[in-house]
Amino acid sequence: FDLTSTPQPEDRWGCALGVVGNNAHGTLRVHVEISDDGKMLFAGARTGKGFRAWDLQHFHLLRENRGFASATRVRSYPSSDARLRGFCSVATTDKGYRLLCGVGYGHMTVWDLTISDNVPTWTCAFHENVGGPAFRSGVLCAGG
Repeated sequence: FDLTSTPQPEDRWGCALGVVGNNAHGTLRVHVEISDDGKMLFAGARTGKGFRAWDLQHFHLLRENRGFASATRVRSYPSSDARLRGFCSVATTDKGYRLLCGVGYGHMTVWDLTISDNVPTWTCAFHENVGGPAFRSGVLCAGG
């Protein structure tokens, strides 16, 4: 959210978009990133389960039509695949989005997300064991 340049007060305070996931054993730690093209918001559990992407363009369109911010009916794309745990980075590609996951889970997984006619396609592009929980962080460069 831009906290200074918008006339919309909801942008300064934020808006709860929805639930990411759950953790039956305690606190759900979540990593959140906005894509570098500003069109999508990604949130994935670092502990527990859950991953969701929200269409920010759709959120802004609904806000303009309604005259206020609300998460009701904002397009979102959840996934419950366990290999999305440990989300740590996103990059915009020419076909969609590339995500890096696996922090703290002993593997590194790269996902490609494409959205066509509001239908998401999640493709696991790479998945490899890193020999224990040694994978602590990662960043994808522009273009994936």
